[in-house]
Amino acid sequence: MVKRVLLSGLLLIFLHNFSSYALLEGFYKDVFQDEGTQINGGNLKIDCDYIKYTMEHLDTEDKTLQSSVMIKNSNDDNGYLLYPDGGPRFAIIFYHGGYMGHSSDLGTAGRDIIRKHYYNGGSQFGSCAGSYMLSSSSTTYFKIWPGKMNGPNVSNTSVDRIINAGSPFIGINGFKAGDIIAGVYHNNGGSVDTNNSVKGTVFCAMNNAGTMKGYADIWAWKDNDTTGRALGHCGHPEGSSKTDQIRYISASMLYITQGLGKPGIKHKLNTGQTITMDKTTKDSMPLFTKIGDMQYHHFLLNCESAQNVKITVEGQTGFDFHVFVAKDTFAFKQKALYSDSTAGNAKTLNIPTLASGKWYVGVKLNTTVTAGTGTGFPTYSGKLEVLNGISYTIKAEWQGQGIFDLTEAAVRQQLAIVMQNKNVRINTGNLPVKQLQVYTVQGKLCWEPKVNEIARHYSWKPDCAGMYVVRLVCGKNSFTVPLSVVK
Repeated sequence: MVKRVLLSGLLLIFLHNFSSYALLEGFYKDVFQDEGTQINGGNLKIDCDYIKYTMEHLDTEDKTLQSSVMIKNSNDDNGYLLYPDGGPRFAIIFYHGGYMGHSSDLGTAGRDIIRKHYYNGGSQFGSCAGSYMLSSSSTTYFKIWPGKMNGPNVSNTSVDRIINAGSPFIGINGFKAGDIIAGVYHNNGGSVDTNNSVKGTVFCAMNNAGTMKGYADIWAWKDNDTTGRALGHCGHPEGSSKTDQIRYISASMLYITQGLGKPGIKHKLNTGQTITMDKTTKDSMPLFTKIGDMQYHHFLLNCESAQNVKITVEGQTGFDFHVFVAKDTFAFKQKALYSDSTAGNAKTLNIPTLASGKWYVGVKLNTTVTAGTGTGFPTYSGKLEVLNGISYTIKAEWQGQGIFDLTEAAVRQQLAIVMQNKNVRINTGNLPVKQLQVYTVQGKLCWEPKVNEIARHYSWKPDCAGMYVVRLVCGKNSFTVPLSVVK
C-alpha cells in the first residue's frame, strides 16, 4: 500500500536548550524507578513531572515480583528494562536509597541486565545507596563507575550543596556556578574526594558545609559515545517539595539524558535488498531481532544521493509501524524530512530525489502495552506480544547517483566495455558516474564525453590500437580500468 510522503516541519529541541524540554524518542518510557528490595523512601514523580518525563515505579520487597519485572517473565524473555535486542527500554533507571544489598538480591542475572542497559546506551543514576551500587566499592555492586565512594560522611542531617565552577549543570534549569541548594537531606550517603578519584569522573556539585565541605556530592561517568551516562547523588534531593531541590534532581536527569548512547545501525541497505527482522532474544542475533514497543531500529541507505527512492516496511499484521527518513542524522520523528506515521503495519515511502548526503531510515513500532495499576508495579495488559518483539521486513530501492561505500569490485561488476565495429562501447550500468575519461598509459587525455545519467551508454572511436585507461569518478571516489584496443 502506497502512503503519501509527509514533510515534517518539526525541529529537534536539543537538550542543552533547557527553556523547554525535548521529547525523548526511542523508548517505552523515560524513567524506571527501582525501589525494589532493601531500597526505599521516596518517589521521583514530582521531579519527573517538572520536566515532563514519563515514569514507572517498582516498589516492592517481593523478590519474585522484582525478578519478573527486571530479569524475566512469561511475557518477556529479558525483563521490562530491555528491548528484545538488548537495547534500553527506559531511557533512565533510578535507584533510591536504603541498603546496598539490593544489588546482591538481583543476583548475577539481574546485575548483567543493569550493565547491559548502560552499555547499550541507557543512562542511570542513584541517590545515597543508589550511588554506592553504581560504583565499584563492592564486588556485588553494578560497577558501572570504576570509582569508589570515599571521604567523610554524616547521618540524618541536612547539608547545603553548591554548583561548582565547570559543573555541567551550569545552564541547566537556570543553574549558575556558585548557586546554593539548601538543606539537602543526607543519611550515610558518603561523598567523593575529588583529588582521589578515577580519571574521567565529572563532578557536578559539591558539599558546602560541615566536615564534607569541599567533597563532591554528585559524580558522573560515561565510558564512550555508545554507553549511557551514570550519575550518583550522595544525598536525597529527590521527592522534595522545595523548588531548588526539584530543579537540582531534574537537572541530573536532563544531564544524563544528554549522555544517552549513540544509537547503532542495524544494516546498510543496498538497493533491492530485503532485510528480515524476525529473530528473538534467545537467538542472540541483535542485528536481526524483532522490534519492541515504541522502539526505533535505524538503517543507513547505502548511497550518497539517489532518485526514485522507494522504501517499504511490512510489519506483522495487527501492529502499527512508522517509518522516517532523515539526512545526516538518525531518523527520529523530530528530525524526519520524510515520514509516514499513519496507523497500519504496511508502509511505503516514495521519494523523488535524495540530495547528496548521508541518508538514514528509522523504523518505529508504535504499538505498546497498557500499563494499569498493580501492587508493587503496574500490571501490563493489551498487546503483550510487543514485549518479545514484532517481526517486519524492510526494503529500499532507488536509482543511484552516489554509492556510499562503492568498491572497485562493485564498479567492475556494473561496468561493461566491449569493442564493436571499431568503436569502444562503454555501459556504466547503475554506477553514479560524475565523470568519464579515457587516457593513454602515458597519461594523455584521449576522450571525455559529457556524462549522461539517463543513457549510461557511451561510444568512443579510438585513433589507433594500444593500451588505454578508463577513469570513472563515482561519488567521492575515482576508479581506473585498463583497456586494450586492437584494430
